[in-house]
Amino acid sequence: MSLLIWGDYSFNAGAASFEELTHKWAGRWSKPPVFGRRPPGQYLGPAEEDLTVKGTIYPAAMDGDPFGQIVAMQQAAGAGAVDMLFSGGGDAFGLFRLEEVEYRASSHLPDGRPQKVEYTLKFSAADDFGGGIFAFWPA
Repeated sequence: MSLLIWGDYSFNAGAASFEELTHKWAGRWSKPPVFGRRPPGQYLGPAEEDLTVKGTIYPAAMDGDPFGQIVAMQQAAGAGAVDMLFSGGGDAFGLFRLEEVEYRASSHLPDGRPQKVEYTLKFSAADDFGGGIFAFWPA
C-alpha cells in the first residue's frame, strides 16, 4: 500500500517507508499600521506550502535497490520536475516540485554499500507551473 505518491515515485508501507511527514501551509496577510488599535489584517492569498518527508532505508535488508529511488527523485528534481502529490488515502495535495533532497549514508559494508540511509525530501507547491512566470495574457 502506498503512503505517498509523487509522479512515478511512491513510498510504500514496509521497510522503505518514511517515518515523518510535515505539511506546512501559511497565508499572506497585510497589516497596515493604525493609530490607537491593533493593525487590521487583510488576507492577500496563500503563502508557500511545503511538505517534508523524513525516513530511513536499510538497503542491505531489502531486495532490489530502494536507495535508487531517492537518487532517481534527486535527478528528477534537478530536471525541474513538477508532478501531482497524493496521500496514500487518495487525497490530492496538488502540483508539487521537489526542491531539496538530503541523505546520509552510514554503516557501510566492505563493498561500499550503506546499511543505513537517512533521507529528507522537501516538496513545495508549484502553482507557478514548473517555475515559469504566470501571466494573464498570451505569449
